[in-house]
Amino acid sequence: MSKILECDKMTVLACEDGYKYYLFTPTFSRLYPKSGNMRKMTVLQSLRFLVMKMNGYKMYLLTDETDEILSSIAFSSGSQYRFPFAGKEDLIYGPSYTMPEHRGRGYAVKLWDKVISCFEKDTKIVYATIRDDNRASIKCMEKSGFKTIGKLKGNKITRAFCMDEKGDHILVKYER
Repeated sequence: MSKILECDKMTVLACEDGYKYYLFTPTFSRLYPKSGNMRKMTVLQSLRFLVMKMNGYKMYLLTDETDEILSSIAFSSGSQYRFPFAGKEDLIYGPSYTMPEHRGRGYAVKLWDKVISCFEKDTKIVYATIRDDNRASIKCMEKSGFKTIGKLKGNKITRAFCMDEKGDHILVKYER
């Protein structure tokens, strides 16, 4: 069980139907919340969040009425070297995470629907990259209205993506 921790100082955006929607806005001293599984980050993952911080990243969380974390989604600006296909007005979706004990219940889709309809309503295009062997995430993205537009290959050093039919990631796009 993972609950929202007071030290994360998150903003409650909405409470409805027994759920709470939180916004975590990172600082340089706190790149990701200690709440939930985020405290298990590796050094490389922490560096990824630092790059995301420099690109306006924020994280939304869905909890139940007791503040138990069900799912989370991070977003950042498309103006990153890793995503040459995205413009600065676009959003990059991910990473996202649903707590293992809550998977298969549609919480990631529920959180996405709320984020895109209320909190990120001015966004026109959202991109996401998914490992091609991550069937659960691919299914979730399809349920959320994303369309597959190609395959990507990531550079092992810079982690920048380029279109490549032999790549091991799928590029999906949500467009209003």
